[in-house]
Amino acid sequence: MAVIEILDELTQDTITTRQRWSHYITVALGILAVVILINLRANIQSAASQYVNNAEGITAYYPQNWLLEESDGTDYIFRVSNLREIGFKTTFQVSVEPVNQLTTSRTIFDALSMQRAQNLTAFRRLSIEPYTGSADFEATTANYLYVATDTNPFQQSVPVVVRGIDILTLTRDQAVIITMLSNADTFEENLVLFEQFVNRLELR
Repeated sequence: MAVIEILDELTQDTITTRQRWSHYITVALGILAVVILINLRANIQSAASQYVNNAEGITAYYPQNWLLEESDGTDYIFRVSNLREIGFKTTFQVSVEPVNQLTTSRTIFDALSMQRAQNLTAFRRLSIEPYTGSADFEATTANYLYVATDTNPFQQSVPVVVRGIDILTLTRDQAVIITMLSNADTFEENLVLFEQFVNRLELR
């Protein structure tokens, strides 16, 4: 009887040890899966296409699969939009304006605000402050918001609060304005992509 009891205890210990290792392996695999998913998401976010404009001396890297549009320079040099988003499409835009020795960042922002107030519903400038990002140029930022409505009369949509940010840097004879427009609900999330876009922007 005593021998049988000893064997039972050994069997129970063996089963417990196996179960314990099974738990360890399951936890390790779960952690590994999370790490792989994080790396995969980071690789997707960092995947970029290149845009080069030699005439303006601009090289940019924007998120892959975003729609690229170029202009003649009157409104913007180029812009990219995330067409996969439902509703308002997050947009990054680069434009330039001629400047002289008397031009300051404040005068440019004031002019932009006056123009936008005439064209955008409920436009409101929130702040103007020094740029604190890690790009290789000095700049000033302006934050603002407005309400966007669908201009197509055949489509009924709920108005969207749009948050915008301009990063303005003065170079030689022109001002470069780097803009992001985003749904206010996803602004912080899109700001991460925008900072990557700005940090990789090359101005010559």
